Amino acid sequence: MRQLPGLNGAVKVAPLAATATHIAIGFTHGGPVAVPDVTAYLNIAQRLWGGIPITDLPYHPGYGIVIGPFGFLQGDAVHTAALCVNAALAGLTVWMVQRLLRYFAAPRSVLWFGTAIACLHPSITHGSRVAWPEVLLAVTLLWIALLIGNPDVQRWWIAGCVAGLAPMMHPRAIVITAAMLIVGCLSGRARRTAVGIATGLVGTLVVLQLTDTWQAARANAAQHMGSEPGPLATGAGQWLAFTATTAGLGAVGVLTGLTLLRRRNKVSPEQNVLRFFTLGAVGMLVLGAWVLAGSARPDTLLYGRYMDPWTVPVTVSFLCVIVSRIPSRRLITVAAATVVLSFLIAVLETNHATQTARGVMTASLRVVWLLADEKLPLTLLLATALSLIGICGFRRYFRPTLIGLLVAASLSTLLTHTHLRDVGQVADGQMTTTQLLPDTVECLSHDRSSTKPYAVWLYRLQLPNIEHTVIDLSRGEAPCENYVIAGHNALKSCQGSEFLGKEPRAQWGLWRYPLNTCG
Repeated sequence: MRQLPGLNGAVKVAPLAATATHIAIGFTHGGPVAVPDVTAYLNIAQRLWGGIPITDLPYHPGYGIVIGPFGFLQGDAVHTAALCVNAALAGLTVWMVQRLLRYFAAPRSVLWFGTAIACLHPSITHGSRVAWPEVLLAVTLLWIALLIGNPDVQRWWIAGCVAGLAPMMHPRAIVITAAMLIVGCLSGRARRTAVGIATGLVGTLVVLQLTDTWQAARANAAQHMGSEPGPLATGAGQWLAFTATTAGLGAVGVLTGLTLLRRRNKVSPEQNVLRFFTLGAVGMLVLGAWVLAGSARPDTLLYGRYMDPWTVPVTVSFLCVIVSRIPSRRLITVAAATVVLSFLIAVLETNHATQTARGVMTASLRVVWLLADEKLPLTLLLATALSLIGICGFRRYFRPTLIGLLVAASLSTLLTHTHLRDVGQVADGQMTTTQLLPDTVECLSHDRSSTKPYAVWLYRLQLPNIEHTVIDLSRGEAPCENYVIAGHNALKSCQGSEFLGKEPRAQWGLWRYPLNTCG
């Protein structure tokens, strides 16, 4: 292949360029997105510096510990620091992809594409807008792949230890642990892998105990799964999202990985890595289907977030495998059939999607959602078409398929960043009245009847060193002290109350509650 010095130079500086770009984006971002996940993870970092722990926190502490060195900051500052950490992780992802491809002696064209997809795919790039651990999970997957994929020295004990520590980042990451154990057994490294996993799990359990982040509430909720849409529909939607965001390559890659599970001998390092990624992706597909069942949000029928950490790893490892082993037409046909079947299953459940989709959960297919004007049946149809075009053009039009994937990923990244920038600016204007609180206040209440459920999490981020309670003023419940966040008219009829300030981008503000309750 003809040498292209300029392109080769761009590949070398890509990790640093990705990090610098994401840091710049992180510094221009507004407040956190309006989901409790972000502020909950940041609370874990803040509690390491004296912040008050949130009772029954439904999130694991691993990501919060990673950003722990910045936990002494408050509000926007700690949020920006977390985004900068994600920026570094995004750059590390690019470097790890390049390292993995060099381990497998991938052709230069595959190295170029792998670098480009790691730099541009929204499953990685939206990390500089949202402070949650999805990019860290992708780094964990690639780290394990580097440990077991090195043709010269394979470190199964360390890989097992990393897999055992993975659930510390998120409960669903237990699928990484299970995948590592199975691959270790298939590769004849069962003992080393099991000892490493046991070591990592002990560390995870110790940290969960010290931070009191056991997931009892989440486990109980999982036992009371909603009936419609069922796990079959949500699983089909996840599969469709995963295949669409990889332009069909993910479907063929996972099916190829499943066929490799039967092999015990003559398994190359790249095939072994693909087996590991495949098992984790399938495990997340099943677990995610169970978790998402019963939701009325339309994005849960085309949900990409749970499987996003596998998108880039599966794609690049699959490209390395097909350098020496092209999938059969039969396998490609099966991949196309699974996409069509998933579409039919998901589209039949669209009548149960009565709420609106959350833009932050549609990052990897943002361009598809906008083209369909967020109409779920049309969105499912476009996602199916994108998947089938990639699968059907896999053999004859391979390069156009890769180019199409890069274009779709780039557009989704651009649209997602634009959307999340706007969301951040709104969040910035929903927690400004904290400046009006006296320094002596030790507890702030929040009225659930006149504010949004996520509002209390925004204020916790701004004021991590005081207690926050949720009350219902409409039922006569009194705040813990004399200050409460409530709607503009929530205490209008309360004699002695005073409205101190309105939030610029919300329908609530700060009230001073009378000392002797409402007269």
